This record gives sequence, C-alpha cells and structure tokens, in this order.
Amino acid sequence: IGHSIGEKVAHQLIELIALAFSAEAALRPASLSPSRMATLLRLKGIIEHNLRDPDLRPAAVAASAGISVRYANALLAGEGTSLERYIVERRLELCRKMLKAPSQATRTIGEIAYANGFSNLSHFSRRFKARFGVSPSECRPRLVPELPTQGRPERCM
Repeated sequence: IGHSIGEKVAHQLIELIALAFSAEAALRPASLSPSRMATLLRLKGIIEHNLRDPDLRPAAVAASAGISVRYANALLAGEGTSLERYIVERRLELCRKMLKAPSQATRTIGEIAYANGFSNLSHFSRRFKARFGVSPSECRPRLVPELPTQGRPERCM
C-alpha cells in the first residue's frame, strides 16, 4: 500500500537475486536458522541492489537490513567472509565479467572499475590481481588472435 510500481519491481528483483544466492546455500548443510538465513539473504540482496554505488559502506548496508555491522559480519562469517570483503568480492566479480565480455571491449578498465563501485583505479588493480592472479588488462581478451606459442595462461576465468 502506498508503494509505486517501481518500488515493488525493485523489491521483487532483490528477492530474486537473494533467491539465486540461496541456491548455492541450499547445496550446503543448513547451519543457519530460517530467520538468520532470511536476514542473510536480505543483506545480500541489499548489497546486490547497491553494488555499483561507490559510497556503499558496510554500516549503510547493515542499517538498510535493520541489523548491526557486527551481526552482519557474524552471518557472513559462516561463508568465510566479512561484509567489507563480500562487497569487494562481488564488485571484483562484476568487473571480471565485464572485462571478459566482448560487448565491453570499447570501455576502458577505469570505466569498468568506476562503474562497479571502485573509486580508485590503483586500489582496484591491486585487489583484482590479488584475487585473480592477473592484472585487469591481462584478463581482457585480445582483439587480435595470438600465435599458439604466445598464449597467455587463462587464470581469469
């Protein structure tokens, strides 16, 4: 009641994204109560919805989910991560996908990084290389096919 169609659609999209993340969780033994799992899914949905916002901070995410940063970190600890690391990881994954996409070949690495919430290109490059073992430019497909003897290791899958 009182919500615009856009708000309802946005809410449904967040729910669908959270459901997609829960598919992976369903493969593991349930260790969270239904209430904690719902909170975790809501938290991840909020992150996905706001991931490209460079001002996205753990405190704002937790507040949007109606929980403390400490509780959010406790929920994510079961997945071996924290709120801050989860946000960065999701951003890095989006950047990796875009760097590999032929449809994004005309965009610079900086444009892709900034479009996905990074505000410092050096920081992005360091985090990307630490995560994937190659620099962002090494992750991009070559426009000209390489000779077989010049192939690069495909570590940015």
